[in-house]
Amino acid sequence: MKTTHKDATPVVTAILVGIFLALALLGLVFWGLYSLADGWTRPGVNGWAVVATLLLVPAFLSGFWFGKTEVRGFLSGADHMLDRMAGIVQQVATIRETTRTAPRPGGQPPAPPLWQVAPPPPLQITYRHGGPDAPDDL
Repeated sequence: MKTTHKDATPVVTAILVGIFLALALLGLVFWGLYSLADGWTRPGVNGWAVVATLLLVPAFLSGFWFGKTEVRGFLSGADHMLDRMAGIVQQVATIRETTRTAPRPGGQPPAPPLWQVAPPPPLQITYRHGGPDAPDDL
């Protein structure tokens, strides 16, 4: 199979653009740190400012790592809860099916429930201002 240079052009272009952007970002970071360290007159403040700026990266990475760990723990807990809930639902369904199909003594039908749940009566909607098309005062 013959490979032409036109096939690799988009990949090479994407790689070169990515390298250029990474170098530009790195150059901006070094230029910013140099400007920060060189621009002030008090050397103690410059050092602390550079150190605090450089410590932002590990702080971000540790926050990202801890956040990812917490999310994994939360999701595994939710998954465990859903598994337990599905098991309980399955047990209830098995118990109901076993009870429904169990033979009754003397072939009698099951007893009626102890109470009946009736739906609520329909709501009566009355309008204050003459009907559904009348404007309401705010």
